[in-house]
Amino acid sequence: MKIRLKICGFTRKEDVEISSRLGVDYFGFNFIPTSPRYISPCTVGEIMQGLNISGISVALFANSSMEDIREALFLSKVQAIQLHGSESPEFCERVRREFPNLILIRALHPESDLSLWKDSSINFLLFDSASGSLPGGTGRPFNWNILPFLSSSSPLPFFIAGGISSETLPLLLSHIQPYGIDVATGSERTPGIKDPAKIAEILKILGEPRNETS
Repeated sequence: MKIRLKICGFTRKEDVEISSRLGVDYFGFNFIPTSPRYISPCTVGEIMQGLNISGISVALFANSSMEDIREALFLSKVQAIQLHGSESPEFCERVRREFPNLILIRALHPESDLSLWKDSSINFLLFDSASGSLPGGTGRPFNWNILPFLSSSSPLPFFIAGGISSETLPLLLSHIQPYGIDVATGSERTPGIKDPAKIAEILKILGEPRNETS
């Protein structure tokens, strides 16, 4: 099974281009103002203009209004939405109705009540840790002992995020084979500035044969 790689926190066009050539599947742009990787939707639109990437562009929001989401998507022209705050299933359904052709990802703490999302029309879940005002991107993993439970209980395909790097990825994959992994800190030199060597090493590990355990 192919495990998709989502790199989050792009702020530079050259990093998007290089990551696309390396084979990244999802490209995350952070529209959360409190994030050190924040980028404006207008800038993302400029980055993506005339750029033919191999993967899917994703806009990250946290507790944004529908009006703000609508405006940001118009300016950025991304292909997917990731809701990373306390958005309810009902709000997610509103987003789905308004943007039926976009991929919809809902980020959750791994100890969330997964039954709330059993009948949801979102496409993927994403399990991440959080710290203070930052809903993710902390560079710290959650308790991976819960991974087998997530694998058996999640009603939807999911990404794992939080503290993933080329050093920690083999341990993660010994626990679980998720739909995808989401990497921010482990792909960077500094917040928002990507390191192609780190990304290439992660892709190399994902491409290695392994026993299917989930």
